[in-house]
Amino acid sequence: MGAVMQSAALGIVAVLCGIAALLARRRAKTPRMLEVIESLSLGNRRALVVAKMNGELLVLGSSEAGVALLTTRPEQAKRPFEAMLDDTVEEDSLRRKLSRKVAQ
Repeated sequence: MGAVMQSAALGIVAVLCGIAALLARRRAKTPRMLEVIESLSLGNRRALVVAKMNGELLVLGSSEAGVALLTTRPEQAKRPFEAMLDDTVEEDSLRRKLSRKVAQ
């Protein structure tokens, strides 16, 4: 009788594992409308969250009072850090040249 109970218990566990695997696979295929890119805890149940939705980046503030949309911007292709530095150097150079021309 003990062997029958063990076999039945193992069968139930196997069925539950199979159902869990199917549900996990189905969930993985479901496209997500919202993706959390980054979150930062500010303490005391407050946080900043950057999320992506429909090609837009959303900056959200979260607190005890609720969630607030702080700002949005279109998602742009991520650029290498060096390219951003090059742009900054070019802008600084242009500012210096313009300030020289104005001073003359």
